[in-house]
Amino acid sequence: MSGDQETRTLWKWPPEALILPIQYTPVDVTKPHPTKRHFLQLFQWLPDESTSPSSWALTWGLLEVQGDQWFMPAWVKDVASVNGPAKPEAQDVTKFVRIRVNANGEAEFTIPVGSSPRTEVIPWQAKQ
Repeated sequence: MSGDQETRTLWKWPPEALILPIQYTPVDVTKPHPTKRHFLQLFQWLPDESTSPSSWALTWGLLEVQGDQWFMPAWVKDVASVNGPAKPEAQDVTKFVRIRVNANGEAEFTIPVGSSPRTEVIPWQAKQ
């Protein structure tokens, strides 16, 4: 709620998806200006029946809440994969994605594993 306004969002997850708990990650940054940024990380394992034997791919979504606005600065479909038809067991997601403050004082995420490891600054999207 923001003042007297309420916002609702409908998320549709595929029925075969294994949804992991949402991770809340606050980060104190100094750029573009000193503030606390609030991130929600969404993780889901999705089966890929096109492979034989089947496999599961980990998808990661990053939401940022700034006041009464929500932004989605990142959505990555191939963070990690597990071979086999059985649903993956719950795993520590911090080994797949990390959010931190870099040496310049900006928020960034790092995906250290998977098909395209990388580190990227999370852009500031709110009105200043």
